[in-house]
Amino acid sequence: MTQSLNNSHKVDIWRFSLEANDNLIEYYSQFLNQCEINQATSYANSQRRAQWIISRAVLKLLIESKTNIQANAISLLTRDSGKPCLDSNENIRCEFNLSHSQNTAVIAISMHHPIGIDIQFWRPSIKPEEFSKRFFSTEEHQVICSLSSQAKIDAFYQLWTRKEALFKAIGDGINLNNLKFNLIHPTLVLNNDNIVLNKSNYCVNSLPKLDHCSWAVAIKSDRMLINLQEWKHPIA
Repeated sequence: MTQSLNNSHKVDIWRFSLEANDNLIEYYSQFLNQCEINQATSYANSQRRAQWIISRAVLKLLIESKTNIQANAISLLTRDSGKPCLDSNENIRCEFNLSHSQNTAVIAISMHHPIGIDIQFWRPSIKPEEFSKRFFSTEEHQVICSLSSQAKIDAFYQLWTRKEALFKAIGDGINLNNLKFNLIHPTLVLNNDNIVLNKSNYCVNSLPKLDHCSWAVAIKSDRMLINLQEWKHPIA
């Protein structure tokens, strides 16, 4: 029973590079169907096109590892909210979400609960006090203003990624007009403890710090067991 409980709350998270070369693009393209190839070629920017191919193919390979459906046979649909999902005809529960910032992507998968993930590299031009006053709750803004300059940036992005991950788990996508709900306790703002939102039964967690980067994951559950992994591309 304990093992079953643990598995039901398990969240697998992979981080990987989006830096591409022709060999890598050719390798990953084999896992995409014609509609996906068409979508990739619709991007005029070659870097954006390469990033889309890599992230889509890695997502399908990870779903394959969890469901035993061959990657090139996996059909992904897009909900009205813009969030991708597994074709319901597969008759398999597999919840997933993807986010990328600069040349880094992250994918989260849960076999039981809706999930969202977000990663953001810090922008040097960000003004935490100004943005938090505009978009965050009064308490969150006050906490950010009380911190040192570097800690302000850290706290701002921790909160931003938590909120975006939560919106993605819910399936609505981030809405700048709806960010003012309070997601912190003053003593919690700079650590990675789970934040359980009891009324909506969502759990939000900031992930271990990266260099000038914040990321967070949210799941529709009162707890989560996180398994962090690095995805290594099979060819250089």
